[in-house]
Amino acid sequence: MTPTPLAEVASSERPALFERPTWSETSTAGRLFATGGDEMATLRHCATVADRCLGDFSRALELLTARERERAILFTALVDALLDLAVGPGPADCAERVADLNRVAFQLARALRGETPESAFLRLLAAEARRRTFTRRALDELFAAARVLARDPRPADAAVLDVRSRQLGEAVVTALLGAEATPSVIDLAAGAIRLARLQHLSLELSRRFCSLPVNDLAEPLQYRGEAEIVAAIGRECGALHHLLLKGARAAGEVPLTFRRPVAFLLPVAIALLGLVEEQPRAIAHAVRHVGVWKLRATYWRARFTPLG
Repeated sequence: MTPTPLAEVASSERPALFERPTWSETSTAGRLFATGGDEMATLRHCATVADRCLGDFSRALELLTARERERAILFTALVDALLDLAVGPGPADCAERVADLNRVAFQLARALRGETPESAFLRLLAAEARRRTFTRRALDELFAAARVLARDPRPADAAVLDVRSRQLGEAVVTALLGAEATPSVIDLAAGAIRLARLQHLSLELSRRFCSLPVNDLAEPLQYRGEAEIVAAIGRECGALHHLLLKGARAAGEVPLTFRRPVAFLLPVAIALLGLVEEQPRAIAHAVRHVGVWKLRATYWRARFTPLG
């Protein structure tokens, strides 16, 4: 897939870049891209967002250096805002969602070119990009993935879901590393993203949305029975087994700074997948989490085990 360049959109869309966005001041994007603001307060807000988004995986941030932790927090907040614009609460018209994504892309492109943005978040993100690039290709792919979701929120089948998750996973890890990622690292990222969505399936279904393929769980979702939902969860677990198995080599293929976080992520992902497989009916009705003691033990093991 060839992504739309970060700050370039079709001529018919260009005038919308200069109009007011459709998001509210209290929305995810509104709070993140608000003009003015204190940079330290913005960083604290991004840390809260990252902790919420990463959920059971959030302690991986504590295994990064302070500098890399700040980078990961900022980028996670950006990804969260883009996905919220694409498929979160907001306008029903996909054209309006795409227009809002283009506005963010335009503002970000200006900040990366050296202009001083009014948003404290964009100032922080641009400063981090000057320290080590997020790479133009990764940002292009990230915005392309968000536009695809805005236009067509649900994948048609498992093959489309696989392509989408790999595109988003590759964009995320490439941006965080500032360099091309290996296939195993991309597999782990794609698997973690899909697993986190599956963990929150009950919340998606409550708003009549689902990230699982249409041919696994057909529309309208409110009329799908528990047996159908459980069967779809089982098929997704099977796909996640393959992704996590292939992603197991990622710990030895990332830069040294990221090896401890990956050593934490992989066993937590396996534990979470086991929880989903054991209690698929519970996952359909509520968000389940890996146990606190399991998370603590995995964290300390990742922190103190000598790196190979």
